[in-house]
Amino acid sequence: KSLLFFHQHRYYGKSIPFRTREEAFRNASTLGYFNSAQAIADYAEIITHVKETRHANNSPVIVIGGSYGGSK
Repeated sequence: KSLLFFHQHRYYGKSIPFRTREEAFRNASTLGYFNSAQAIADYAEIITHVKETRHANNSPVIVIGGSYGGSK
C-alpha cells in the first residue's frame, strides 16, 4: 500500500520548453528556473498534486535524493 514515483526536475532533458538549453541560460527571464529553490517548489507542488489526486492527503512522504534536483 505505497506509491513510488520519480520526478525529473523540469527544464532538463526532453522537458526543456526553450529552443536550447544554452539559450535558456542566456535569458534572464528563464534563468531563474534553474536553481535549487525552484526545484524544491516544484517538488512541493507535485507531492501536493499526487496526494490530492490519490486521496492520500494524510499519508506520509519520504523523499530520497542527493543531487541538485534531489532525485538521483
